Amino acid sequence: MKIIITEDKMEKIYESFKKLMVDYSELDKEERAYDFWVQNKNSYVDFTPINFYKDGEEDWESDDWIFQYSSVEPYTGNKIGIYPMLQYSEYYFKLFKKMFGTWFETLLKRWFEDAYGLPVNKVASDREGSEILNLYGDYD
Repeated sequence: MKIIITEDKMEKIYESFKKLMVDYSELDKEERAYDFWVQNKNSYVDFTPINFYKDGEEDWESDDWIFQYSSVEPYTGNKIGIYPMLQYSEYYFKLFKKMFGTWFETLLKRWFEDAYGLPVNKVASDREGSEILNLYGDYD
């Protein structure tokens, strides 16, 4: 069975999504520095994303971020390819993914850009994001 979603229906879905995301619209933002060992370069590469936490002081220590945003690639520092990239913690959004299915990441991208004013090219779960980051070297 095919389901056709018109532009009007998509707007209604987005408005519902925004209401569900209200608890995530004013998170603490903290820049966090990570190092990657890149074997073929025999050196470390810096990765400095912005992490979004419920409580910046408590969650920073355990690195329990809800969103992680990077505007540039960790290896080159360029804004090419999939960057800027937004990663989300699957732990916090399991129910959302079940509710919105394949539309979840599209809705999240739009909501994040509206809520935080930051452009996003790629949305990825923390698992997928970790795989992407591993392409740059061994993730510490």
